[in-house]
Amino acid sequence: MMYELLRLYIIYYNRTQLYICTPRICTKVTKKGAEEGMADKGFIPLPREIVNLPIWNNPNKVKLLILCMTKASYKRREYTIGNQTITLEPGQFITGRRAIEEEFNQNMPCSSMSKGLTLFRYLEQFESLGILNIKKTNKYSVVTVLFGSEYIQDCTSDEQQMNNKRTTDEQQMNTNNKDNNINKEKNIKTYAHQDALASEKDLINEFEKLWELYPNKKSKSKAMRSYISARKRKKDPVTYEQVKTGIEAYNKYIQAKGLDMQYIKHGSTWFHQECWNDDYTIAKNPKVQDNIQSNNGWY
Repeated sequence: MMYELLRLYIIYYNRTQLYICTPRICTKVTKKGAEEGMADKGFIPLPREIVNLPIWNNPNKVKLLILCMTKASYKRREYTIGNQTITLEPGQFITGRRAIEEEFNQNMPCSSMSKGLTLFRYLEQFESLGILNIKKTNKYSVVTVLFGSEYIQDCTSDEQQMNNKRTTDEQQMNTNNKDNNINKEKNIKTYAHQDALASEKDLINEFEKLWELYPNKKSKSKAMRSYISARKRKKDPVTYEQVKTGIEAYNKYIQAKGLDMQYIKHGSTWFHQECWNDDYTIAKNPKVQDNIQSNNGWY
């Protein structure tokens, strides 16, 4: 029933993710759509972890998640709303209640349609699960899809990918020695970056060590997803040592301030907000120091 509702077709898969398409997007990417970065045609990767999400048994929620993944931009681009220009990063898209309602209910019978308010409540639930983030304004919302973010790529058709590869090969054959040296340098940097990205198993082991250090162990699974996402992102990935140092600094801050457990951030919140970047320096109060020194003469 779920696959009939979503009208999904499996295209091919590898060890890490499935590649799916719907009748709406399973055709060649247009030049204009590819340039805009919000092409409504091509392929999207569907990580196998989707079956482990709490929303898996709700067809409408799964359909909404896949709709978000198909709408997300695969590259950085600028989007104009009225007189305002917004920069969208990979994995982001702009929407609103009316827009998401129209897209979700496309070609659906009236009896099966969902209201925009209901769909936005689903999105807020996705946010609480660490599947996506929502940044709301009075006119629109910017949604950042976190689930499967490590697989975001230029999902063009096979034909276009082959043409791009053929063009690249021809260009490489016609380049001079200087250009070849530049390409080698770029490749070295690319391989170094790939080596810096740890495997999923290694990242889970890292997180388990960090979780032992964190004082308020609430919502472990959400915290783990946030950590893995931060470690595997392509732009400025965080390191294990950065997070460990941040937790140690936070623990010292808590001890120095004498904070009760109710004032210590939940683990999911701390990792999701990347609080390892916060400044936990404890400022000394000069007045208190002066009082201490002056009182020493009385005792």
